Amino acid sequence: KRLVLEVATLGSHDRRMLKMNALEKMLLERLPVMVIGSGGVTAGIKQFYFTKSAIVNLLRYRRGCFASVEVFPSDFKGRFIVVGHMRQVDQELIVASPMKALDDTLTARLQDDPELCAELSGSEFRTWDDSLRAENYFQDEKPQYSRLRFHYDFLRPFATGSMTYSHDPSTEVMTQARSAHVATAWLAPDKLLAALGKAAASAQGREKKRLTRTIEECREPDRVIALYRRWFEFTRSFRGKHLVVDLGDTTAPLRSPEQWETEVAQSL
Repeated sequence: KRLVLEVATLGSHDRRMLKMNALEKMLLERLPVMVIGSGGVTAGIKQFYFTKSAIVNLLRYRRGCFASVEVFPSDFKGRFIVVGHMRQVDQELIVASPMKALDDTLTARLQDDPELCAELSGSEFRTWDDSLRAENYFQDEKPQYSRLRFHYDFLRPFATGSMTYSHDPSTEVMTQARSAHVATAWLAPDKLLAALGKAAASAQGREKKRLTRTIEECREPDRVIALYRRWFEFTRSFRGKHLVVDLGDTTAPLRSPEQWETEVAQSL
């Protein structure tokens, strides 16, 4: 599946109609810019002009459904062709956790426990070789997967400021899969806060800032429970199995989100 667009950009004739000098045109062409024309269609001025990088950025960074984006010249002057290759996933295994350290632990658990992976997805971990992390959703990759393992920090929207899953483009990697099985890492609020603090102490730059935001979100146990509930609500419509894996107690049973609610959340 592909999205194909023919887009108007700033040609020499358009520059003159927009009363733009050559230097302004040259500078704008190098930037991800949308120019809005003034006047009506009858005046011969197009309504919108996009630079190539503007369209590429819109499709690659503001949407998570495209595996790659290509740009080609058009036969028409002042236009170009954009082709967005849609990502298609038949089966997806989502490894979800509230921080990277727990993601690594949950991944190792899935890899070392064949029964867990089989109960969740019906197959062994080694069959999920192709993988993608949420923070890399915009990188060029092949458009079609029979099986894809997707790693997602479900506190990502709150740590990055988007605040809702619908505003996080990487979630489209999950919502567009034909079927998606989910393994969610659970850690009791006090243990989670301690793990976040330890990670933040050794982090630097943007990662430290992100972890600091996450710590603020997780200071209150009730808030941690609420964040898990929001994640479970978001994944409710996925066609596949969802298991909550307790990483703080290896003897704890595997639970569905509904079982987690009655056996864990309501007891805290």
